[in-house]
Amino acid sequence: MFTHLRRQDERMRSSLSGNYYETLDKISILPTNLMEMLSSQYMPEGTNTTLKQIFERKIAHLKQQPCPVVVAGQTSAGKSSLLNLLLGKDILPQAHLSCTSTICRLSYGNKLRVTVNYMDGSTEDKGVFDEDKNKEPLNMQLEKRIPELYGR
Repeated sequence: MFTHLRRQDERMRSSLSGNYYETLDKISILPTNLMEMLSSQYMPEGTNTTLKQIFERKIAHLKQQPCPVVVAGQTSAGKSSLLNLLLGKDILPQAHLSCTSTICRLSYGNKLRVTVNYMDGSTEDKGVFDEDKNKEPLNMQLEKRIPELYGR
C-alpha cells in the first residue's frame, strides 16, 4: 500500500517539477519590464528574491522532501498495530497498555535501525536490528530496548 502511495507521490512531484521547469523556461524569455511588473505584483514587498529563485527553490523542495503520513490517536488506540499492518511486518511494539509512548518517524531503508533525535537537535545512532541473526521478532527486540533507546 505504501509503495503505491510513494510511487504516486513521486509521479506527482515529477509532474509538478516539470511544470515549474516549463514555467522557468517561459519566464526567462520575458522582457525585463514585464518581469519587474510580475515581481512587484507577486513578490512580498522588501524582498530581493526573484521569481526564478522561487521556482528553483520549489523544485529543490520537491526533490528532497518526503511525503509525511501522520498517525495520531489516544493512548492504546492501536496506532502501532495499524502501522505494523500497513507495513506488512511487526516492527513497532504493541500492547494493550501504552508501549511506544514516543513520537516515531519511520522511513524506508535496507536495514531496520534506530536513530534517536533529541530535543536539543542532536542525534544518536542506536544500531541495527536484525531478525535473521537474533531469531526474535523485530518488534520484540525494539520493545526490550525502549528504556535504553529513550532514556526511560
